Amino acid sequence: MNNDIPFGGKIIIILGDFRQCAPIVPLAGKNETISASVKCSQLWQYFVQYDLVTNVRALPQENEFKDWLMTIGNNSEILRRLENSRDTIVKIPNRIIVEDVTESIYGSNLTEHDFTLLQKAILSPLNIHVKDINSVVLEKLPGRSRQYLSVDSIIREDDTTENAADLDSAWPQDFLNSLDAPGLPPHILTLKIGAVIILTKNLDVKRGLCNGTRLLIHNLHENFIEAKRVEESNNEPSIEFISRVDNIALNSLDLPVNLKRRQFPVRLAFAMTINKSQGQTLNSVGLFLPVTVFDHGQLYVALSRARSFENLKIQMINIGNRQHVAETPNNHSYTVNVVYMSYCKAA
Repeated sequence: MNNDIPFGGKIIIILGDFRQCAPIVPLAGKNETISASVKCSQLWQYFVQYDLVTNVRALPQENEFKDWLMTIGNNSEILRRLENSRDTIVKIPNRIIVEDVTESIYGSNLTEHDFTLLQKAILSPLNIHVKDINSVVLEKLPGRSRQYLSVDSIIREDDTTENAADLDSAWPQDFLNSLDAPGLPPHILTLKIGAVIILTKNLDVKRGLCNGTRLLIHNLHENFIEAKRVEESNNEPSIEFISRVDNIALNSLDLPVNLKRRQFPVRLAFAMTINKSQGQTLNSVGLFLPVTVFDHGQLYVALSRARSFENLKIQMINIGNRQHVAETPNNHSYTVNVVYMSYCKAA
């Protein structure tokens, strides 16, 4: 098609919510993050915008919850702004604050083949805390765990793979095994029957086996995993078979080489990072905040995965530098919200 019309004259539909997390740009600040968004593309001027005005994720009768989410997403009910910071302080209803979010969401004991687990998740800003929660919840499942080890190698710029036997001393196998890149399964993958997992790469998009799809482990074998998921068309569970594949971390490790990891493309998903939870709708959501959120839209994304106040539980404790506000006037709870208003309203 030889013409100068954008997209060759094809109709392009894009969907999104600018209150949610912005594109991830490594080591970028606010301005660089905004510049990376589709709103700053030269093509944005050709789009006609239609606004969704009804929250279809929240339960129909939850008007108070819907209004509260909008105040978080728009940052329109600010208690105060932190000095020398873009961050603002917002109030969290005490009725959703708990002392142990893991216990509140998952209880003391889990059972195998409990399909309702796919409708539950605990969210947290950082991977380190997500891993800890996943380990704790996995211990609640009965039965023995099974470990799967990856085979790791490096890919140089000429796309040739160098296996462990050929690696020089600069790339020992133990070092490669220790690497943990975003979107890459772990070297040591510990699983149990009944555990919730999430796919880390697209396997079959037409069948809905995409990066971010959550499944429940039905059985564990030496060379493949049986897992169940819900078919959106008929709401019935289907069994999927997942094999080991090559997972490649391209330019995500700050190294002069790329890592290739042959492993099942899954991670435990009783807990997820807030960013990874985008697109999920859950019947029971826990938010674990040992640190405050630190990027645009994270608080809004986490809270809006739930469908009502009743579905949502939050645990706030202080670990590290980004701490919650210590003052608690009127016995309310407060935390940090980060919203780039220029990103939400950019033309």
